[in-house]
Amino acid sequence: MNANRTRKKTALKILALAAALLLMALLAFLANAFVGNPLSAWMARRDIVAYLQAAYPQQEWQVEKARYNFKFGEYTAQVQSPDSEDTHFAVYWRGGRVKYDDYGTYVTDRWNTRQRLEESYSAEVIPLLQAVPGLEGNRSMVTLGGKGSSSEAVVRALPLDVPFSKSLSDQWELTIRADWEDDSLPALAEMFEAAHQRLTAADCTFARYHFFTTTEKGATIMIDGLTPADIESGELLARLEAAQREGEAREEEERRQMEESGGRLEKGEPLDENRLTVYIHHKEG
Repeated sequence: MNANRTRKKTALKILALAAALLLMALLAFLANAFVGNPLSAWMARRDIVAYLQAAYPQQEWQVEKARYNFKFGEYTAQVQSPDSEDTHFAVYWRGGRVKYDDYGTYVTDRWNTRQRLEESYSAEVIPLLQAVPGLEGNRSMVTLGGKGSSSEAVVRALPLDVPFSKSLSDQWELTIRADWEDDSLPALAEMFEAAHQRLTAADCTFARYHFFTTTEKGATIMIDGLTPADIESGELLARLEAAQREGEAREEEERRQMEESGGRLEKGEPLDENRLTVYIHHKEG
């Protein structure tokens, strides 16, 4: 009897140990799948350092710890030049080797430079706009260059690490974002005039203005491609109204085409990307 009890206890202990080991293995597997493992992270960083020495032998690098991205099953290390604030990018490691880096995008194409300059200008503009009624809590963003290849050329021409200056380019654009509630065009025209006056007085000039917000009642307001000439014309409200009518007519024509063609939309003439557009959509119900 005692021997049977002993055997049962031993078997239960073995089963409990096996279950614990299985649980530990499962947890380790899940941890490896979601956060990686220290050995792979070390190998990834080692290979990334060797890759940098071969790919960019004339430069020194500060390489951060490789971090695991479970979504793509890869390790990524951020790389920074000690001599250039704009020279930083990521290197990606998967399957035991370096797959690629994004030096071309962030350094050669000047995305880092662009972002730094835009953030500097935005930080200067936001407090200025806070003096405009309705824009007290604005989250406005300055961008460099407009749309298309011409914008890319403007950005790529920037020198690395160039100090911020508003005079660097005449292609600055401003997107005003704020908790704005009045969706009437007269109120919007008045806001743009006040904002433009406030900014130009501070020597902040922009090639185009944009505005985007969603009101508490669910109305979506989008104004795109507004120029200083529009604002200073003395007929800003009329231009906004004309742009809104044009947009509504275009939407109606597209809706008609889709109804008549069973959901297909005919390809028309390409629209000017820099045209003034006004879209105000009120939530149904």
